[in-house]
Amino acid sequence: MIRDSIIMVASHIHSDDIVFKLKEELRKMRKGDLLRMVSNQKERKCLLGGVCPFLLKYQRILFCVSEILEQGCQIERQRLDSVQEAQSESESSQKSVKLPIADSAMLAVKLVKNGALKVYKGGSHGMRTTQKHEVNADLLSKSGFPT
Repeated sequence: MIRDSIIMVASHIHSDDIVFKLKEELRKMRKGDLLRMVSNQKERKCLLGGVCPFLLKYQRILFCVSEILEQGCQIERQRLDSVQEAQSESESSQKSVKLPIADSAMLAVKLVKNGALKVYKGGSHGMRTTQKHEVNADLLSKSGFPT
């Protein structure tokens, strides 16, 4: 995606033939040489946002070294990694939350006139969706509605 964007920006300034010729020159270079070239330049702002250490100004045209090396855009990879990490943290924090029954349900049932408490062994906070048939049947049996 970024490769196409950078080439598109470059092609507005230079002809497509020059851009593709230079890109092929860069592809033929050794990986170490490309990385040395990019490390000797200042970091530049990527078109996707953020500063990217893999943008190389070569013959006055900006190229993404990661894309030339066919390793994918590092900015996109960082964003994907951070989204996956956030999702993973969210899932693990949801799994680790435990509410002691004695401090919650056992006290709450006393507040409701004619209240009843049914404990589902191994039930989670999302059991209204994961075990909905069992929960709905129990609710309907206590409500007086026909099942």
